[in-house]
Amino acid sequence: MGGVSAPLRPMIPRAALFAVPLTILVTLYGCAASGPSLVGKWAGQVEVSGSKIPADIEIKADNTMTMEIEMQGVRLQMISDYTIKGDKITMKVTDMKVVKLPKGQEAQKDLIEAQLSKAKGEETTNAFKFEGEDKVTLISTGSPVTWTRVK
Repeated sequence: MGGVSAPLRPMIPRAALFAVPLTILVTLYGCAASGPSLVGKWAGQVEVSGSKIPADIEIKADNTMTMEIEMQGVRLQMISDYTIKGDKITMKVTDMKVVKLPKGQEAQKDLIEAQLSKAKGEETTNAFKFEGEDKVTLISTGSPVTWTRVK
């Protein structure tokens, strides 16, 4: 009777089941240990029409991110889904809204948000490079911008 003896047969599937999760765990650990993560809160800049604007950014582990910028007293919030492949991050806008308007301009909120809604679905891809664990530079078609982790 060739093959595996009767007492060992039940052990082979159990051993195989143990090996698969262990391999996955080692692989995930290897990926996580390969470098710093973009997940977290950042302060930096974004480029808008050729100008660098201060921005507050939060990148979440669930592949969503929130970015807030303020221009001329108007504070805007952009919510995006993101994916990371290698050294590139692609952001797809899912929502944009007005967070703050200067006094006397509150009546324009609906008009501004209607204009902002046109950005929904837009995608941008940027290369990124860490300069240590708490500083990252993003490079797109314009000049590079730097983000610093908020602790």
